[in-house]
Amino acid sequence: MEFYWQAYFSTVALVCYEGLCAICEKTFSRKQGRTPHIRLSFLWHWGVVVGDLIILPVFNGIVIPYLNFPIWGWSLFFLASLAITFYCHKAWWPTSEKALGFVYPDWERSGRDKKLWYRDMSLAGGIHFIFMTLQLVIIFGYIFTAMPDEIVWQVCTIFLIFILFGVIEPGVVEGWPLSKEKKLITLGTAIALWLIVGVVTCIKL
Repeated sequence: MEFYWQAYFSTVALVCYEGLCAICEKTFSRKQGRTPHIRLSFLWHWGVVVGDLIILPVFNGIVIPYLNFPIWGWSLFFLASLAITFYCHKAWWPTSEKALGFVYPDWERSGRDKKLWYRDMSLAGGIHFIFMTLQLVIIFGYIFTAMPDEIVWQVCTIFLIFILFGVIEPGVVEGWPLSKEKKLITLGTAIALWLIVGVVTCIKL
């Protein structure tokens, strides 16, 4: 099995840069004393520090050697990825202090006007926006590329684990135990993504 180390280290480097930006913006940890208080700091978002930094670099390393698409194909993947990332980051705009995090540390630039949600995005949040867009491009490439069964099973395992860190844990940090609505949204999203992983795996085998 080939492993593309350049993709692995490039992914790690981008997430580390995101973390460095969070340090400069005092959103890396809760102990940096930023006001208002940040619950979902960089370190407490395990979807980033475990998922993006540890799990997804492995995914990129094992699948990128098999990707082969013309430019128009990658262009379509990029546009779809950009639209999904835009929608997700808009949906993640915090409506309460419990949801403040390293991506949206406050509402100073929007004045709590949801139409101006993008103004509140931090530099670290902007790097996360770029990371997610590029990562989705690779995921789309994986979905539409024939892969050896061994790779398909590895990817299935990778994403079943990633969803725990990328969806469940941030939901808990944002107040899952205190909000029935948050619990339902978090669990519903996780279950839907697990089902998608299962369906894609079955189709590719």
